[in-house]
Amino acid sequence: MRISTIRLSSLLTDHAKRRAFHYVDGLTGLRGFAALWVLIYHVWVASTPRRISIGIGSISIDLTPFFSCGWAGVDIFYTLSAFLLTLPFAQAVLEEKKGPPLLHYFYRRILRVFPAYYAQLGILLILAWFGIFGEIPNIGNLLAHLFMAHNISFDYFTSINGIWWTLPVEFSFYLVLPVLALFLQRRRWPILLVVAIMVTISYRYLMFQSIAQKSVEYKVWLLEQLPGHIDQFVFGVLAAYFYVKLRQAETSNPKKGLRPSPRACILFGIIGVIFLIYLLHILFLKYWDGHFLLFIWHGCAGFFIA
Repeated sequence: MRISTIRLSSLLTDHAKRRAFHYVDGLTGLRGFAALWVLIYHVWVASTPRRISIGIGSISIDLTPFFSCGWAGVDIFYTLSAFLLTLPFAQAVLEEKKGPPLLHYFYRRILRVFPAYYAQLGILLILAWFGIFGEIPNIGNLLAHLFMAHNISFDYFTSINGIWWTLPVEFSFYLVLPVLALFLQRRRWPILLVVAIMVTISYRYLMFQSIAQKSVEYKVWLLEQLPGHIDQFVFGVLAAYFYVKLRQAETSNPKKGLRPSPRACILFGIIGVIFLIYLLHILFLKYWDGHFLLFIWHGCAGFFIA
């Protein structure tokens, strides 16, 4: 009985340690900020005047970039999701243990996303049926939404609910994450990073060349697919890898564990994101015309967010 109790206690302790690696203080607040930022952006789009500033004495500070770039909250969600979902894979690699069971991983992802998604879809279809809101989609559009593949067509991707365009991108990442995690083994992460950056820049550049004369909405549809954001997700993957590595170093030898200052890292990230936001605000009219920021902005944002 005593042996069983000790063994159970050991298992519970190991489980608690594993969960500790998968929980990071402050990320709940970051999620909330990202959601609020996106909401502020949509309110700003529907409001006037568009220019917003505050005065401090004789100094006027233009806050318009903060409101006009609120869609960057989506970038936070992308990188944050990659970070959190990679934690168990990174821990398995660094501990040289078997990774999370893939069936369990996919089951949890489906259970996390689809019930709420289908509930919203059902409500919107009912509203459309009674002529209260929206239109009844055709069979192709409905099937695309049922499989969360509505980004396959420009006519579908914002047809039922405009804010759903990010869901297929994120769910596509869920599907490829186990493959990306393989590059964390044997220190092959530099290959993953270089390939991801090359894929993103190449994809966005080549796609832009074929749609340069199209509308901004059309460019958003084609350029904002998963290949156009994969570097951003990979920065989140690598952030998880190095986070677990640092935590393990601290746990095994607290005195010798080297850890960058959290405050310095946060300050560096905030300054970087603010710089990118103001830069994009200044160059926005050129951005969708093929400015170089179109090909690297999201990757740079992913780096600073991570």
